[in-house]
Amino acid sequence: MRYAILLLALVTSLMGAGCEDEPRQPASAPEATAPVVHEVPPDTLAARLAAGTPPLVLDVRTPEEYAEGHVPGAINIPHTEVAARLDELAPYRDREIVLYCRSGRRAGIAADVLKEAGFSRLAHLSGDMPGWAARGLPVER
Repeated sequence: MRYAILLLALVTSLMGAGCEDEPRQPASAPEATAPVVHEVPPDTLAARLAAGTPPLVLDVRTPEEYAEGHVPGAINIPHTEVAARLDELAPYRDREIVLYCRSGRRAGIAADVLKEAGFSRLAHLSGDMPGWAARGLPVER
């Protein structure tokens, strides 16, 4: 019985310790106003590109990767250069921007930079460039 009580006390203290570092907000606190990056499937983006009212498609891979093949009409700004090249993207501040890379990691980094700079309509191409190519969608070189 003594061991059961000690085990229960240990489990209870461990469960409480995991929550101590998490920020606490009152139940009535409004949700964060930061823009949310949503996923856009490759087929959906392809249809929107063909419809004539496309979003800005931003390829954040290296210039070499971009030259090997990219989503038609995409512009290339490597994720490491996004912060320094915000002026180029300023005209698109209120327009949807769909980001992609090879695996999603660099697109996420670039999206964070854009969010911080006040861009509010951000999306991520599901599956990134490999997902686009796997669907047999057109690739521009």
